[in-house]
Amino acid sequence: MRIGRGRSGPPPGHLVDSAVGSATPAGAGRLVGVIGAAGAPGRSFISVNTAVWLAQRGLSVCLIDADPGLGTVAAQLDLSEERSLFYLAHESTLSAVDDELIDRHLQHFGPLAVLTGRFEPGCGGAISDELMGQVTGLLRSRFRLVIADLGPLDNPATATMAIRCQLLLWVVSPTPLGADRFDRTVTSALASPLRPKPSLAIVNGTGNGSLLETEDALVRRYGVAVGASVPHHRLACLEAEASHRPAVLDGPLSKPLRRVAAAVESAALRPGHLETARDLGESARSTGSLLADGAGS
Repeated sequence: MRIGRGRSGPPPGHLVDSAVGSATPAGAGRLVGVIGAAGAPGRSFISVNTAVWLAQRGLSVCLIDADPGLGTVAAQLDLSEERSLFYLAHESTLSAVDDELIDRHLQHFGPLAVLTGRFEPGCGGAISDELMGQVTGLLRSRFRLVIADLGPLDNPATATMAIRCQLLLWVVSPTPLGADRFDRTVTSALASPLRPKPSLAIVNGTGNGSLLETEDALVRRYGVAVGASVPHHRLACLEAEASHRPAVLDGPLSKPLRRVAAAVESAALRPGHLETARDLGESARSTGSLLADGAGS
């Protein structure tokens, strides 16, 4: 994977905030946004598996499908789209946005609380920035960690939601097309306000070879360190999709995905200041999350 090949652009971002953001109110949960370029690098896959595993381990976690119009969290977990962020938005015109309204739409996958989205192009406009701020604020008061599947960074609403997050996970596909899309995304005007954000890259679908070159490029150019990687294993992904049972629970991808979750937990909940992207990556990898796994079968 080669990042930023031959492209001129802005200097790399620099992480100057703490790993969880300096403006986090005392006692509030952390908001982690999972984001990436257009296409299918695996944002929802990483969001779902990370949230499921952290909840299984006993952490208080809520997963939000905030992908405007094309959310797939409900399908992956076999949950309803009728009780969802989309319908919560409609009800908010008639009632106050409070815990009672949220509870009418929260669903559960085991110990994980989930606010699903809706797989319907164009419906994201029904959810205002103000509403998203109210909902995430209430959820952060109730959960230690709120993981939001933001979808692709291709519209101002997603960028606004990403600004609210204390940590961003950039899901990157390690292919020439995936690298080019990532490069175009993070050098776009929409990404400009996000460059100071504490960020980790999750490289999804790796083949053989080391990721050190990839990390060097990401840190140098964008200020984003590699926190973890997941090897390519199409069969395991298809089986998880067909059974509505996340791949993190068992099977050949369970260990890599658990290491992703450990990297996210370490980066999102670690106290203190991490001044550079490489520091943040090394902190996440202290859990053993950066893998050298080869391609799966």
